Amino acid sequence: MGNFLKRVRVAMHRHRMARPGDRILVAVSGGADSVAMLDALVRLAPEEGFSAAVAHFNHGLRGGEADADEAFVASLAHSYGLEFYAGRGDVAAVARAEGRGLEAAARRLRHGFLRATAAEHGCAAIALGHTASDRVETVLLHLLRGTGLAGLQGMRPVRRPFIRPLITIWRPQVEEYCRTAGLRWRTDDTNRDTRRFLRNRIRHELLPMLEREYGPGVCRAILRCAEAVEMELSWTEPLVREALAEAAERYDRGIRLSLERLKGLPEGLLMRILRAAALAAFGGACDWRWEHFAALASAIRVGLTGHRVMLPGGLEARVAYEWLDLTTAQPEPSALPERPLLVPGEVEIPEAGVRLSGRLCSRHEAPVPGPQVAVLDAALAEGLVVRGWRPGDAFVPLGMTGRKKLQDFFVDAKVPRAVRKLTPLVVHPQAGVIWVAGMRIAQGARAPAGAGVVLVLEMRPTSDVSGAEGLS
Repeated sequence: MGNFLKRVRVAMHRHRMARPGDRILVAVSGGADSVAMLDALVRLAPEEGFSAAVAHFNHGLRGGEADADEAFVASLAHSYGLEFYAGRGDVAAVARAEGRGLEAAARRLRHGFLRATAAEHGCAAIALGHTASDRVETVLLHLLRGTGLAGLQGMRPVRRPFIRPLITIWRPQVEEYCRTAGLRWRTDDTNRDTRRFLRNRIRHELLPMLEREYGPGVCRAILRCAEAVEMELSWTEPLVREALAEAAERYDRGIRLSLERLKGLPEGLLMRILRAAALAAFGGACDWRWEHFAALASAIRVGLTGHRVMLPGGLEARVAYEWLDLTTAQPEPSALPERPLLVPGEVEIPEAGVRLSGRLCSRHEAPVPGPQVAVLDAALAEGLVVRGWRPGDAFVPLGMTGRKKLQDFFVDAKVPRAVRKLTPLVVHPQAGVIWVAGMRIAQGARAPAGAGVVLVLEMRPTSDVSGAEGLS
């Protein structure tokens, strides 16, 4: 027992898990790991100067067994003279509603309850009973799903407000401590369910096979790798957070990232920033795989306005002119409605995050034409409307002689279907489509050579973002 307590104390000191005067909320499931952790923290509390309270979350997955777990933990807390806080949720219903796996949904609900309880009752830290064995399993879990550098560290000893006092202790040592200390614990039968839970297959099938075929040091080697990655990330993560702060803004539904600031970054740094953005916007990305981050990186580098990346948990990323918005998933966009464009004047297109303006000016004062600026025949200034693409729309693109259907034009330009619906078209009552905004003007709409006055149409991002604020 003495060696077990010493290792817990050393881990807590090394990672600065608690300070004298802190109150620690100890998350106890009733299993051996959390029961041993609670007992160790109660024994260490007087000399270390912290205090403890107990929390338990009922996931609603095991009926009467789950209720018995809750009663067991409540009784255990009472035996130590500690305050007890209980919470519960319907994990299965949340998993179905949000498109998450059971493990991910359980983690989100459990952590939400723990955070709220800690805040309500003045707890500076939340202790989780994860062990070195759990850390190794997590590294392999991430490897099998496809992971970046962050996944190779498995579980961190500290990610505020969460701390893991048992992170250097192996599961068999935990159970030996419980037996030596005369502690009782509950056994969750779902921990042996290898059909539904990948982690259980790793624990009961993959790791035993690796140790059997490649030697008993496999787990320790994986743990050393995780600790080495942890040390590397400890000094690079502040740099990633700084880069994220320079490229991101919070808004009412999530976080938006500047395409201009991110496009030129090295691939490795970009991936790290995206992971940090997911953590800042949604509290983590536990269901996201490598291909999700790769799709986000591709959207940043080549995505057009309206390009969408669907993400786990009912989330999405959407390219909105100069930004990539990480937010809750929205319905597939419908075609832009028709709006008049007076000259001079402007019209906002909120669906695409842009506004279009029109004005007449002398030829020598006109800006240089480009994707966002069209310099056209002044005779086309009356009766303009801005709307979305409709089946049958066609025009003669600048530089061509024959009419081309808009659908074929978009296909040739490799414009995604969702983006087509958000591309503004400027339409004249007689001349038809005169500008596919951001892409091409019509051949017959360009300003005649020698014209003294021209029509200038410009597209700019909407400058007012409701609820936007700097990211600290």
